[in-house]
Amino acid sequence: MGKAAVLVWFALVLCIGAPAAHGQTLWGYYPINENDFKDYSGNGHNGTPVDGATTVADPERGWVASFNKEPAKPSRVNCGTNDPSAGGQLTVSAWIYWRGLNGNWQGMAGKSFSYDDRRWIFQLRDADGFIQWGGPDNAALHIFSTEAPTADEWQHVVGTCDGTTSRVYINGKVVGEGPGHFVPAAAGANVVLGFGEDRNDYDESFNGLMDEIHILTRGLTADQVKDIAQGIVPAFTKAREPSPANGATGVQMPLFRWTAGDNAGFHNVYMGTTDQLTEAQLVAPRSVLAMYYHPTPLEPGQTYYWRVDEIEKDGVTIHQGDVWSFTMQALTAYGPYPADGTIDAPLSPTLTWLPGQAVVKHQVYFGTGQDAVTKGDQSVDRGTVTDPAFLPGDLQEARQYYWRVDELAADGKVRAGPVWTFRTFVQVDDFEEYTDDEGSRIYESWIDGWTNGTGSRVGYVQAPFCEQKIVHGGKQSMPFDYNNTKAPYYSETEKEFPAAEGGGDYDIDTLVLWVRGQPTNSPATLYVALKDTHGRVGVVNHPDPAILTLSKWTEWRIFMPDFMATGVDIMSVKKIMFGVGDRDKPAAGGAGLIWLDDIHAIKTMTFDPNQIPAGMMPGQ
Repeated sequence: MGKAAVLVWFALVLCIGAPAAHGQTLWGYYPINENDFKDYSGNGHNGTPVDGATTVADPERGWVASFNKEPAKPSRVNCGTNDPSAGGQLTVSAWIYWRGLNGNWQGMAGKSFSYDDRRWIFQLRDADGFIQWGGPDNAALHIFSTEAPTADEWQHVVGTCDGTTSRVYINGKVVGEGPGHFVPAAAGANVVLGFGEDRNDYDESFNGLMDEIHILTRGLTADQVKDIAQGIVPAFTKAREPSPANGATGVQMPLFRWTAGDNAGFHNVYMGTTDQLTEAQLVAPRSVLAMYYHPTPLEPGQTYYWRVDEIEKDGVTIHQGDVWSFTMQALTAYGPYPADGTIDAPLSPTLTWLPGQAVVKHQVYFGTGQDAVTKGDQSVDRGTVTDPAFLPGDLQEARQYYWRVDELAADGKVRAGPVWTFRTFVQVDDFEEYTDDEGSRIYESWIDGWTNGTGSRVGYVQAPFCEQKIVHGGKQSMPFDYNNTKAPYYSETEKEFPAAEGGGDYDIDTLVLWVRGQPTNSPATLYVALKDTHGRVGVVNHPDPAILTLSKWTEWRIFMPDFMATGVDIMSVKKIMFGVGDRDKPAAGGAGLIWLDDIHAIKTMTFDPNQIPAGMMPGQ
């Protein structure tokens, strides 16, 4: 390392310093002994019982915490105002014996004064016992489980947030998942157990017993949730929280930092241009700082991979780290959206890209002709923009587009960018156009069981009729209730297309839709059917009935020849139907609620209709 690099290194260490430690992972541990709410983590967050919170002897678990002994009082345990979520992550774990609904919300833990002044909360909803977990309601940073704990038996419940995603577990199973983090709020509130809020003007204390309560300053993995149910506190021995963040782009300074693993004394740092990091890529052996400055220039636009192996203070025990990556800022424009080669771009996209180094403006070329864009022809010149974004306006469906961004650098030089391409989809329904006004309600376009006699119901009974929180894209999705417990034993909704929209000369080959279920749903067959202007109906079934039980958005792609094989003319589609059950051979089944979103058609490959096997073309 040269003298100049050494000076830069020491300046960085002095100015930036080592990463701030997050402190001990275990914030508080409350095993609950007789008349004892002490914190046994060693951190001193001892609990003080308030308004009737007490300990009782349980035949199964010994001494446990009891709440709601005096219903008029909000019994709880105050554990001090220190915030375990201060680092942006949090886990609350407890064994609970829930006595069921009592007409109130029931808190298990929280740091909150009220709905409007809340850091985080872990509580059961008054109507159904579903668990609310996460940040403040008024910032929409909380999630709900899709089921309630079982009443009158000991259950293990966990709320965990890693700063990006929140999850709720019951007995080791994920029963709720969604985006989550925390924002400054309720700074002076006590962390409370047995109630969600630090107040005594009303009672929403937990209706039951709690035991073995752990509060941690980290999010947990599924395996760690299972461990903590057994009393095994997870160890964070690997390096974590890299800077640059894993997958970061536009990196300029070759300074790398991370949070050291617990008990780490030294760090082996590896870096290379592939994720296969061996001793040949060891760039900083046995470093004493959780920081590394690379002394030689890194290539603009190059993706690098790095890993930190933590060496414990004994100098022998090594914990191999995860491989992280980052991309240095390029000289030319890069990282386009839609990504180069995208086959399902929206019809009104905002084109964005990552700017090159020392850029003052961006020259945009955009059109349907590849040659014109490549040459920078005047016909596709869209002018210059200051920000790395361009609005091309409304585009045509199922059309190929090409674009290029040349970077105008501060020194006056023009750096020509690569030519990118994307293809737009054909919109079927994104559910954004429906409102709560009569005439534009979702069930007036998507006909359900009220009209077609099946067990379906589209939309909610009360406004808003569309789902506005569980969405895949945009602001709305379609709720679809199915009930196959009685005749006709299948549930279906249908939408009819205007004559000009049902078919047409579109170059497409795949129908795409997104579906989300919930664990409480009964597994059943999800199907899509098309009906053409000749009255022929073709049905394609999803291969996995369990798709209806998944609490995440799942993409389903259906190749058009699968419909064509049934004899349907896909060039003259009159109706599209979605259903649950066996349409051809109905049989009694279960019930549930799913959501559908972002239905469109795309082209995924090139094929010659003359090469489609006999019997697959319409009318054969």
